[in-house]
Amino acid sequence: ISQDPSMIPKWVIMLGVLGLLSGFISLSVKNITHRRIVFMFIFLTFCFSLTIISCGEKDEYEDWEKEGYTPSVLTYTTSDLTTNTTYYWKVIASDTRGGSAESETRSFKVK
Repeated sequence: ISQDPSMIPKWVIMLGVLGLLSGFISLSVKNITHRRIVFMFIFLTFCFSLTIISCGEKDEYEDWEKEGYTPSVLTYTTSDLTTNTTYYWKVIASDTRGGSAESETRSFKVK
């Protein structure tokens, strides 16, 4: 488990804060009708905030481009391929934060 607080999604933090706020507010409001109005206001605020946060996030590749980072090119060469055989391959990329992504499986046939 990562100890890095930047790995916690923003919406999880926001949900926790709004949950605490709604609990405090509901304890201070005596009338049940007013509680419902307060909860509806908090819910709508949460939905609006979540929309703003999700639309505002940027992809990490934008930072790479700004810093002039060029991904390294890796090659693999082999000479022991058999004729009339189909070979399958895919790329698995990983980063320093433990994230990874896989490409689709591709194939080629040696004639």
